[in-house]
Amino acid sequence: MNYNPYDVTAWGSFHPLLLAHDVGRTRDRSTAVIGGNSPGGEGLIGLREAVELPQQLYGSGRANALAEVDRRWGHNALVIADLSNNASYAEVLQQTFGPRVIGLQISRSGNGRWLNSAPVATVRSWCTPSAGAS
Repeated sequence: MNYNPYDVTAWGSFHPLLLAHDVGRTRDRSTAVIGGNSPGGEGLIGLREAVELPQQLYGSGRANALAEVDRRWGHNALVIADLSNNASYAEVLQQTFGPRVIGLQISRSGNGRWLNSAPVATVRSWCTPSAGAS
């Protein structure tokens, strides 16, 4: 297959490979989205796969389902997780993925320009105001 910068299926790889994880609440699903930067350096970002994780998974069960998605992509994705609904899940993610985890907590406060250290040393947290917050 020839490389086409506008066809993400022709990219072959991402640099870096990103696994975005939206942690669902009790009644909705958690998701895992695979993508990243174009390997050709055009400044394009592509999404290749979106997976809804099974409902009623918590803690290590949810992290194991996420790890299965990571396994399909070679165990080398940078995991970016929205921990707004459950900050304690950061510890489980750190145990599963090690230093490849970046945790986000989206809140109504803050200016989006400062880092807030999480209790787990290898998980980094970036606080940004939610949409519509003043």
